[in-house]
Amino acid sequence: MNKKTILLITVFSLVGFTNVTAQRGNKKVNPQSKQFKYSTTVEKERPELDEETKRLIAAYRKTPTQSNYNALRTKVAANYDAVIARKKAKLEELKREAKHTSKVTEMQEIVDEMLKDRENRINQTMNRFTDKRLTPGARESKDGYLPVLGRHKT
Repeated sequence: MNKKTILLITVFSLVGFTNVTAQRGNKKVNPQSKQFKYSTTVEKERPELDEETKRLIAAYRKTPTQSNYNALRTKVAANYDAVIARKKAKLEELKREAKHTSKVTEMQEIVDEMLKDRENRINQTMNRFTDKRLTPGARESKDGYLPVLGRHKT
């Protein structure tokens, strides 16, 4: 790898794909999925937030009560569980139809990791939705400097 490639990998690792997504229809393309470009088991896109989730985010940001937080967290958990269910269904399909066991193994590892890390991923999503420093426009530079984002405790 050359220095430019290493730098790009580092930047994508630090920034994450939430700020470097491109729109395509009603889905966002994850540029980090390029590392899995030959995989048929790893999704290259992620769906847009549904209207109910958007409404709950807006309600929490307008009135950050524990009740609104809990309602949003319940919806985020349900959304995550729906993704896990989709992955499990794909795993069962691969068990029946895959020509190579490597595909089944790859999907099994994805499902296992998602189940193991469920609470952490839900908490990360909640931080993205509830941290005031991450609201739209919060990081716009007013004086040429971007505010530094550190660990935020809720």
